[in-house]
Amino acid sequence: MDFNEDVSEIRGVRLHAPRVAARLPTAEAASTFARLIASGTATTRSALARETGLSRTTVTTGVDYLFERNVLLREGETETLPGGRGRPSDSLALNPAYGSVLVADLGIASTQISLYDMEQRTIASRSLTLDLSAGPETSVPELVRACVALVKENLERVGPLRMCVIGVPGPVDARRGEMSRPPILRGWTKFPLADAFRRGLGCPVTVEKDVGLRALGEARSRRGTERSLPLIYIKVASGIEAGIVTADGRPYRGANDAAGDLGHVWSRAAGDAPCTCGNTGCLATIATTTALVRLRNEELGLTDAGLDEFEEAVRLGEPVAVRILREAASAVGEAAAGIVNFFNPARIVLGGSIAAVSDDILSGVRGAVYQRSLPLATHTLEVSMPHHGHLSGAAGGLVLALERIFAAESLDAGSCGIGLPRTGPITVPEAARR
Repeated sequence: MDFNEDVSEIRGVRLHAPRVAARLPTAEAASTFARLIASGTATTRSALARETGLSRTTVTTGVDYLFERNVLLREGETETLPGGRGRPSDSLALNPAYGSVLVADLGIASTQISLYDMEQRTIASRSLTLDLSAGPETSVPELVRACVALVKENLERVGPLRMCVIGVPGPVDARRGEMSRPPILRGWTKFPLADAFRRGLGCPVTVEKDVGLRALGEARSRRGTERSLPLIYIKVASGIEAGIVTADGRPYRGANDAAGDLGHVWSRAAGDAPCTCGNTGCLATIATTTALVRLRNEELGLTDAGLDEFEEAVRLGEPVAVRILREAASAVGEAAAGIVNFFNPARIVLGGSIAAVSDDILSGVRGAVYQRSLPLATHTLEVSMPHHGHLSGAAGGLVLALERIFAAESLDAGSCGIGLPRTGPITVPEAARR
């Protein structure tokens, strides 16, 4: 397993802050205050009072509650009322030492592991070359060891590890913390992924579909607004998936956590091409990385050219590669148009390894969406690349983790199940061997 250091910064995310009333328990109000402070929405007592409509006394009680639990730090006196009247107000900030969050974004081509503090600052990040196709029995212990090493190397810079979020390329059973019949990583079905990380890291672990995390990260970007919702994130890579965030900023997973499998939508352009799912004419047969390479190799009579050669051919303007890429973009756009007509999103984000190869992908998808969608549905629609770039998944994982860390029940319990990496060998959980 090879790795490269990467300390790219996330450009800030917003947390969901539930509305509160004066009669709610203090922990509920404190949860909302912590989220508003973390989002940069309100960072003084008076700003919290304005944002929530609560009295200064109620705000002070909730803020003191957070101070008692070392969630906050005082940053000094910064604010007075207009005209210089009134008492100064302490500037409030999250305590970086309160804890840290680990996000592991697993991918077929590469895996990103990143450690963040409570103020969303990147403490350390690494890009790993890990062969997930070798199976979880080999890949997971390697990945857990890499995560443990990253945390241990930075123990003096951050507080205890409070949560780990894992993004995986395929459907998940979030309740069990495992993948659920992933079309690409077939050997990973029902492997107890969350349990393996929990045993190695000693903290709560949640497993989510990677494209869902990317959608959440983009939806909660501080550069975005409520007018950017609902949002659809389409990832075009070894598979074609869509992550969905609803108008209230929450992820939509579907009844069985299977929403967004865009690659197995029927495509007119695919004809009767057989798909690995058993059907014919799936979008995945003409627009995934594997399909693009196969189509070019078949047309040019090549046998050993891979994705790197395809991407280089596109960059050099090779007619065959460019045409295949444009046809794939148009097909993805037609599928996206169906989503637009049905779901009426405010923004479509196009990501994944193929989306970064050429502007032809974005322009092709955008053109097909506007051509095939109803004018009313596209009146204010934005089709764009991700604000967070390749860190969208990490941003979504950070949102998910911080909202759970600052949940009222976690604050009231005094922790989010914090733990430190255990010593000893990292092994596959017993349940995986059965």
